[in-house]
Amino acid sequence: MNNILLIGNPNTGKSTLFNSLTGANAHTGNWHGVTVEQTSKEFKYLDKTFSIIDLPGIYSMSPISFEERVTVEYVYSHLPCKIINIVDANNIYRNLYLTQELLRLKIPMLLVINKTSNNCLFDGKMAKRLSESLGIDAILIDVKNKTEVLKLKEKIYNNCFKISNQNYNYFNLENIINIIKNKKNNTKLNLEYLALKIAENDDIILNKIKLNAEELQQINNLKN
Repeated sequence: MNNILLIGNPNTGKSTLFNSLTGANAHTGNWHGVTVEQTSKEFKYLDKTFSIIDLPGIYSMSPISFEERVTVEYVYSHLPCKIINIVDANNIYRNLYLTQELLRLKIPMLLVINKTSNNCLFDGKMAKRLSESLGIDAILIDVKNKTEVLKLKEKIYNNCFKISNQNYNYFNLENIINIIKNKKNNTKLNLEYLALKIAENDDIILNKIKLNAEELQQINNLKN
């Protein structure tokens, strides 16, 4: 069985993509709490079976709502995994903040760029450049179009999930890594990702990586 997590901002077409891939009929409204718990369903393509897990929409990996916390905790507790990250072509720069956080997890990922309107200005050449910049495969499709979703199924079947080797520079990240590198890490999260989340005062990560008062002060000094 191949388990794949479906992750994206709210209103990117995530649940619609889930339905298109699996033939399911999940609710696709935009109201609060539409997807409070993860929804999963299998689909078969050629000789392989895949399980798609549709998680609540999030804006970042530092949750501020119950729904976001469900997604983040699920990801952390199911590593290693594969991720399909969906973004809206018309709001791509806003959506890419989450994408870059997910890339930091250093797990196999595939980017789906959803053409959410007929007058979408984002084209195939732009998708190719974005793919090269991020270091992962990116596919531009209309998630409601069965023929285009079939192209995505081909990529899933051919295991076009990649771990990005791109580097993203954050202020004093290396110094934070030096402070936490001797901490016992039971989260399966890499040090670079942990350092980033600690720099952002992420409460989930701070609760997982127990820092003493001196270490917290050292990190706070780096931010000033």
